[in-house]
Amino acid sequence: HGAASGSQTGGALSRLRHERMMFALSCLVGEIVDVQVRSGVTFRGVLHGCGIQSTDLGVVLKSAQSTGTKLVEFHHTLIIEGRDFLSLSARGVCLDGSISTGIGTLC
Repeated sequence: HGAASGSQTGGALSRLRHERMMFALSCLVGEIVDVQVRSGVTFRGVLHGCGIQSTDLGVVLKSAQSTGTKLVEFHHTLIIEGRDFLSLSARGVCLDGSISTGIGTLC
């Protein structure tokens, strides 16, 4: 009984974490984000969409450019597959589900 209850709790916790992550990502759509890929390059662009491929998170950026490198690459649309994705960060973004009214809006 205890093992089954523990696995049910673990499953519920996993679903809750997944739902929270998807909510946070949906709040970031349309915002400027920085995405680091496994090669070490960071791209800055507008988050257009995201999806989970098995257990990996893939993202699509619009108007993306590499940052922190001598050679700046510009991509109208950049698809970063889950196997290449390392991290995503955003600054000054409200995650309460409200719509921001301008650049730099803080909640």
